[in-house]
Amino acid sequence: MTYHSGFVMSIRDSHGNILRESDGKVYLPFNSEYSLFLKNRNSVRASASVKIDGTDVLGGSAVIVGAYQELNLERFVLDGNLNNGKKFRFVPVTDEKVQDPTSSENGLVEVTFKQEQRIEYTMFNHGCSHTFDYDMPKTLGKSASIGSHSSGNVKGLYSCDITSTNCCVDSGATAGATVEGGQSKQSFTYSDFIPNLQAQDVVLRLRIVGRSEPLIAKDTKAIFCTSCGRKNVFKANYCCGCGAVITKFF
Repeated sequence: MTYHSGFVMSIRDSHGNILRESDGKVYLPFNSEYSLFLKNRNSVRASASVKIDGTDVLGGSAVIVGAYQELNLERFVLDGNLNNGKKFRFVPVTDEKVQDPTSSENGLVEVTFKQEQRIEYTMFNHGCSHTFDYDMPKTLGKSASIGSHSSGNVKGLYSCDITSTNCCVDSGATAGATVEGGQSKQSFTYSDFIPNLQAQDVVLRLRIVGRSEPLIAKDTKAIFCTSCGRKNVFKANYCCGCGAVITKFF
């Protein structure tokens, strides 16, 4: 799991378990399907553009995560198909479906969050005006929303880049890449979205590498909350920041 400025991104295995991150990497058995867990802890909606292995897996669009909402993205959205598609599947770089086994971006998951622009209203009352911000709706329908927008000119870029893209695989792990897996019926709907070009984008990155078992030590001194990202002592059962139950995977 990685987080910055109220945004969270982590990898979930096929059982829905959130994989713990170690030095910017998560370890996933080869030939496993997985999904991306995205969370927005800000007071306005946000769009999330997703690249895996250097490829835009949303076909030029971006999923919209509501204010204080979360989204589990499990499939490619290609050719404008909003009703179904292929799940994410992690395989060795030697797999025949991997387009470029030598690419340094294999295994890299990159999510770029853009906040939605606040709409400012002025209310007049007996000759006095009051200006206030209106937050966009905080709820989503049963189907996740997907929107298209241009990158525009932004002031800067927040980057939570924990590891170098060229130095990411340790001696106990093997490079892998993502290909199309089984059929997914996850559906989306189109929604309007106006990015706030005055705000800085937030980029979160994780590297998926292959390993027979996840690298998780039972004597770890700290653990991060999957709800808010707060660091806790490993023996804690509840987060000291938000009070959520801390789940530990071995």
